[in-house]
Amino acid sequence: MPIKTSEWHEVDHLFSELLELNPSLRAERLDTISSTNPAMARRLNRLFGHMDRENGLEGLAQELSAVSDCAQLSPDTMVGAWRIIRRIGGGGMADVYEAERDLVQGKQRAALKILSLALSGSAAKAGFEREISILAHLENPCLSRLIDAGNHSDGRPWLAMEFVEGLTIDEALDEQRLTIRKRVELFIEIAWAVDHAHRELIVHRDLKPSNILLDQQGRPRVLDFGIAKLLEPETNEKNHTKTGNQAYTLKFTSPEQLQGKRTGVAGDVYQLGLLLHLLLVGDRVFSEWDENPFQLINAMQQGPDLPSQRIRSQSNSVASKRSTNLRQLQRQIKGDLDSIMIQALEYDPRKRYRGAGDLAMDLQRWLDGQAVSARSATFIYRSNRFVRRHWIGVASSVLIGLFSAVYVGMVFIQKNELEAERNRTQSVLDAMTEMFSVADPY
Repeated sequence: MPIKTSEWHEVDHLFSELLELNPSLRAERLDTISSTNPAMARRLNRLFGHMDRENGLEGLAQELSAVSDCAQLSPDTMVGAWRIIRRIGGGGMADVYEAERDLVQGKQRAALKILSLALSGSAAKAGFEREISILAHLENPCLSRLIDAGNHSDGRPWLAMEFVEGLTIDEALDEQRLTIRKRVELFIEIAWAVDHAHRELIVHRDLKPSNILLDQQGRPRVLDFGIAKLLEPETNEKNHTKTGNQAYTLKFTSPEQLQGKRTGVAGDVYQLGLLLHLLLVGDRVFSEWDENPFQLINAMQQGPDLPSQRIRSQSNSVASKRSTNLRQLQRQIKGDLDSIMIQALEYDPRKRYRGAGDLAMDLQRWLDGQAVSARSATFIYRSNRFVRRHWIGVASSVLIGLFSAVYVGMVFIQKNELEAERNRTQSVLDAMTEMFSVADPY
């Protein structure tokens, strides 16, 4: 049942208050609320249930959408210097609008994000302001760029990012039927963009297809740092890394997020591994279990199947979207790409790539035909990589060596034949000399 307008501020106040409490105090406070207002307590429990369990960010947004639907900004509303054109997304956490402002050279478009009225308390505002701070740190062509920020007339904070038109990364690559090699090249750009954020002490924590678009110029763009984390030493990690206090997306979460542990660079690496698997194999890694958090964490502990083996169960349409057939697709992924994805999806964070940059470099080695670090560095494997990378030179060397061996063999055979002929000639001369030496001269 949709929440009434008159209850907005009460829900906002109570939800913000409960977010700042530890689990035991939160449970006591909910019991107190339940004794006086059972309906309100049930609604608050549903909100926290969505954050802690099955649907994460998406479930929470859906639950709160009834609160924000009637508070949407209408077209032509002014937010700072920006004029609202239309709503393009959002939910219970925040609303996103296409907006424009007048400049001397013309008009500038932006994606304007404003905090929902349902979460306009002090805790939600602090989180939103943290997102503004995060975006202000980022200067990378593949990351969404902050243009402007401020507070609306009703006190809600807002930010304006450059407007990106395009499809989600998985839909765009399938529509263009890009090959595995081209997909890897684009993914490397994404990984380096995430690495740039890491070097600015920022962890995204929500890397999923809907947060990565392919723009009109064919460049991947990483969006939405709404649940990102600052890694600055003074940051209180306890308040910003626990799953109970922040939303996440179940189908693209890391084991640390799912268990409510501290998350960092390794969590982004895991999510990049999930994304890479989807883009190359055409299926989510744990698609059979990622609707239930308890089944999902067990599957994560056991580890994923080899991606090349998953290809066998895929349809021909998956291969055709990669401009190949199933047999060739399996052959391309088998081996090096298998190992790269498996290492990125290690359950133990210490066994994953140390950062997104290391993952990008290993994929670049695969593109260049070099030995990848995810596989054991045996002499046979490295020799095989060397031969595949320099096959023209190796083939030429083999041919030259073969011709040289044949030439030496022929010279040796001719030498032996000449030696035998010389010996026969010498024997005849010796016999004739002896015969003449003992014969009568007359």
